[in-house]
Amino acid sequence: MFNLRFFFAGALLLWSIAPAMASDSEIDRASLKGLKGVFVLVEDLNPPEEQSGLKAADIQADAEQKLQAAGIPLLSKTQDIDTPGMPTLYISVSVASSTATDRWPFSIDVNLEQQATLKRSPDTFVPTAITWHVGSIGAVEKSDIRSIRDRVNEQISKFVNAYFKVNPKPDSPKQ
Repeated sequence: MFNLRFFFAGALLLWSIAPAMASDSEIDRASLKGLKGVFVLVEDLNPPEEQSGLKAADIQADAEQKLQAAGIPLLSKTQDIDTPGMPTLYISVSVASSTATDRWPFSIDVNLEQQATLKRSPDTFVPTAITWHVGSIGAVEKSDIRSIRDRVNEQISKFVNAYFKVNPKPDSPKQ
């Protein structure tokens, strides 16, 4: 007989040790070429996560600081609207908070979303296409929920690395 408790326990275990999901292939990185900057948008978190110490505002600040430190220009919302393609680095953190357990599964998605057209039908406009993606899943103790920020920062680092693979940093001036 199939026991749901064992199924969920096994699924949670696999979920907590699963490798990071990624779509950071050469063809995906090509969609980053020529970007003049990105607008960072972090999806709102649910109240239990915010109350436990994981704050969307902190994730936003971390991402913006990491991008700025790397030399990737940040776009304001107005600049994003005026920039061809409206490149948006969209960060989503989902946490399955529960009062029944202190172990909370989570997923992280970091997407570069841009406007696009279909090659087979150039008149077909796609207002939001995910052209690059990485993510991660896992589980943390409720008391350690802030550690999810570190996992988000790992994903942002992957974006920074992908960006510079197709947009090399200009040589620093010689002194």
